[in-house]
Amino acid sequence: MNSKWILEKIEDLIPDIETFRDNIIKHIQHEYFPLIYQCLYEKIMPKGCHKFTAEKFKKLLKNDYLKLINDIYRTRLSNKSFPDIRKGLLSLPSFDRYEDVLKKFEKCNPRNNNWVNAFSFGTKVLHAFNPEENPMLDFVVRKNLAINKEMSIELCVNFKSAMNKFAENHKDYFSNKSIKMLEQEFAKFNLKPVFPKMKMLDMALYQKSSREK
Repeated sequence: MNSKWILEKIEDLIPDIETFRDNIIKHIQHEYFPLIYQCLYEKIMPKGCHKFTAEKFKKLLKNDYLKLINDIYRTRLSNKSFPDIRKGLLSLPSFDRYEDVLKKFEKCNPRNNNWVNAFSFGTKVLHAFNPEENPMLDFVVRKNLAINKEMSIELCVNFKSAMNKFAENHKDYFSNKSIKMLEQEFAKFNLKPVFPKMKMLDMALYQKSSREK
């Protein structure tokens, strides 16, 4: 299940810009999560949703940021896992090497214990570090894309590659003109259309289009 296969699935689920916008609108109409996410991006993220520096991200990790991410995204990872994950993450010189960061979650995967799969949580932590380039991969998105393979570092890396390739191929989806067309609908829910690219894509993938139902 390589990045090319995943990219084709994303293209199938979001075949055009109208579907992209429609799915996002459906998502904000039926889910309360965007309200929470926007607060996170506006209050904690660097201005413009740019990635953190390693130093500033480590300061967050030393507090209860892992628990906050776990609670917000309802990953349900056991609190017992946080000390090991935190220790592993703080030992890294940076968080730019995606695969190396995910390896720090490996000890918490279900093959070794009964906790919820930690690789999904890892993608959310990496998204919090750099939401413009790092996508989240959870059960709903995998289900909508018909990804039946067990969560692994390889799958997460291939998914990241596919999502960024999609964003590169469809820059017009994220243009000011396209986002402006979402502004009125967002305003109904006291939201601003200022979400990072990978979150916009996540919302579009989270809500299956009518043609896919």
